[in-house]
Amino acid sequence: MILLLLQAFFLWAIVSVLMVGGAAVFHRYFPEESPWFGFIVPPLALVLLLNFIEHAVAVPKMVFLLPVLGGGAIWLLGVKGWFKPALWLPTGVFLVAFAFTFAVRCATPNIAYTSDGISDLNMVNTYFQGGTLPPVDAWLPPYPFEWYYGLQHYAASVVGRLLDVRVGVATNVSHALLSALICMAGAGAAHRISGGRTWVTLTVPFLIESSFTGSSLYLLTTMKSLEVWLPFDLSDGVIHRPENLALWDLLKWDLRPAVHDATLETIGQSRILRLQVPGFWTWRDEYHANASGHLLSLLSVLVVAELTHVRRTLWPWVLGAIIPLLAICASAWALPITMLVCWVALPLAWFHGRRPVASGLTALVLTIAVALIWPYFYAISSSPLSLEITWTDPALYVPMFEFLIQWWPVWTLWICGWVYWRELSFGLRWIMFVAPIMLIFIDLVTIESRYNMVEKMWGYTWGVTFYALFPFVATRPLGVCRLLVMALIISACVSLYAFSWSVIHWDMPNVRVFHLNGDDYLATDKQKRKIMDVINQTKGATYLSGKSAWCYNESPAPMVFTGNRCYSAWCFYESRVNYESEALRRSDLNNHFYDGTLPNRLRFLQDNRITGVLIWPGDEITDEALEALRKDIDSAYEYIDCKGDGEHNAGMFMLRGSVGQAGAALR
Repeated sequence: MILLLLQAFFLWAIVSVLMVGGAAVFHRYFPEESPWFGFIVPPLALVLLLNFIEHAVAVPKMVFLLPVLGGGAIWLLGVKGWFKPALWLPTGVFLVAFAFTFAVRCATPNIAYTSDGISDLNMVNTYFQGGTLPPVDAWLPPYPFEWYYGLQHYAASVVGRLLDVRVGVATNVSHALLSALICMAGAGAAHRISGGRTWVTLTVPFLIESSFTGSSLYLLTTMKSLEVWLPFDLSDGVIHRPENLALWDLLKWDLRPAVHDATLETIGQSRILRLQVPGFWTWRDEYHANASGHLLSLLSVLVVAELTHVRRTLWPWVLGAIIPLLAICASAWALPITMLVCWVALPLAWFHGRRPVASGLTALVLTIAVALIWPYFYAISSSPLSLEITWTDPALYVPMFEFLIQWWPVWTLWICGWVYWRELSFGLRWIMFVAPIMLIFIDLVTIESRYNMVEKMWGYTWGVTFYALFPFVATRPLGVCRLLVMALIISACVSLYAFSWSVIHWDMPNVRVFHLNGDDYLATDKQKRKIMDVINQTKGATYLSGKSAWCYNESPAPMVFTGNRCYSAWCFYESRVNYESEALRRSDLNNHFYDGTLPNRLRFLQDNRITGVLIWPGDEITDEALEALRKDIDSAYEYIDCKGDGEHNAGMFMLRGSVGQAGAALR
């Protein structure tokens, strides 16, 4: 435990030094710019530069950069004195926010297979493999991974290769860092919009990390238990209505008939009861692209806030131009709102007399930024995948009573905005119009599914509108505004308590805290741990990872955590990048291999360059089936038995000579 704690502390300290050093360099060369940009522009520039380079030349190891960047940061901060007073507040917010988000990850480090955690981890693993970009898809080799918005996963691979840590550690560190950057974007916007009021600036990261919604108080007054999902998810109250207070009947009246007698299945189909706000992804065990969407959405608010300032600057203009492009590369569901906010705010700023500090320099920096983005952007934008866009069935419109519950923090701030319309900047006035435009669009149009429209776009719209208007309303002298701010802070306290209670009482007793690789649920099982030890003898090898499924089966996890590949894993994953037919074909072949109906199984393994065949305990392979497989492939593959005293067969068929001397000891 002590060693794990020390590892976590040093990782936090190293990343913090790099981030603060980058902010100091940014402020040194752009002293008139918002210092909050210093915590976002340098790491973004580094990731884009390395991504551009790796489209031509692979850089599988980046640890050689650590002493250069880390030593340079320490020298500039400690010797050259580049840390200026303007950086004190942003640095303090970053260090506290990163410490908090990293502490949550240390307390709940497991990267689970029960949702998208392992598929997100595999995206990071894909970039860990080495080779030029686009990389080989680690779940569908040798097909390239190029048609999914995975820029944040590439960034995590940069963190991992820079720190020379395992893929799970890199993902958890990056997860915490991304959550902290969301706080920085919100706090930076609050600092400008509130006129530099420190209490407002410090309140916004607290509100973000509380992950509160309008339902937080409602749930506290109507639910008998507090769960991690409850602060944003009304569905539990609908499912367990007899256990709750009578106020739930109000929600029942407003729901469409199909959900009146709700079950988990019908709730899963409707997906209209959930709202995932910016801070939610701090608590979720997934390093999901949704978090990048929240960062870019709140960064859009910061850009708008800076564009309204009379001082001539450079970076708000550059970032305002490229944020929608970054959304396509990192979280395409954030494209509509970032495009609306940024690409309209830029001409509005010009119309109101704002100008960049130097048009030529701004154009040059923007050209370089677009050039760095272009290889990744081109690959994604050239995808043959077409999304289904339809009009929404009126029966699936968001119920009004639910909207009023979930969104009261936003629509009350919005009403206050109209009261103080004359005092609003042109940027905030535009965001006042963006909110209803987005809400109407989300309700009337369905892109791919209602689940994605509501879960993702609702959250982005909520975040942009709330964190643009809260800093303004919080500084108004009207008594109603002060009461509203108090109610919002109380709601945030309720939500933070609920999330924290869940982590402390439910999550921490069931995991090894500080075990940042996230594979504790495998490492604590004797059979699975030995399987992991065997697979860990190889890197970048392709395996048959047990019986294949559409998604959320556990057996591909060992390959991901050990930096290897799967011939076939979760079919839905490849369907997101336009390889669905091949994924389904492989899934069928894979399962025919395990059930013994595939002819010439040895030839199949050799043709597909399979290094090993996993016998997963959860697949319940019988002794007869195991013996038949052994006879079929024994000439080229040796079996390492990992069953021990377990109930079901477990082990690995490994290509002879592939495990080496270390693996031989595991036989």
